[in-house]
Amino acid sequence: METANQVISNRAVTKSDKAIGAVVRTIRLSREMSQTELGEKIGVSFQQIQKYEKGTNRLTITRANQIAIALDVPLGDIIADSLKVSGADLVVSNFLTDAKNAGLIEAWYKIDPDIRAELRALIFACAGSKS
Repeated sequence: METANQVISNRAVTKSDKAIGAVVRTIRLSREMSQTELGEKIGVSFQQIQKYEKGTNRLTITRANQIAIALDVPLGDIIADSLKVSGADLVVSNFLTDAKNAGLIEAWYKIDPDIRAELRALIFACAGSKS
């Protein structure tokens, strides 16, 4: 028979987990803190911070509080902000905070508007969607 703790730990990661992770990542980056630095402050590896931020691993309330203290932000603010995050916000946040995409938006706006329109159509065609 499973205990309550086993049932909770076996649950799938939810949109809320991903939203909290996205908020943590945004705050960490605004503090110009690396994943390694945050991990050291709370006693976990940078890989674990990555998993929390991506929503791959669930944050316990204790760990979330440690992160809030390390980031010098009230835990309530992290939770409140995560409630405002939609699925589209998560996509945008993940895109903008991915180091591989740094400078992409700036470069995009340096491209001629007519060429941007063609590139946009190409991207949607490749993705199999219409917009």
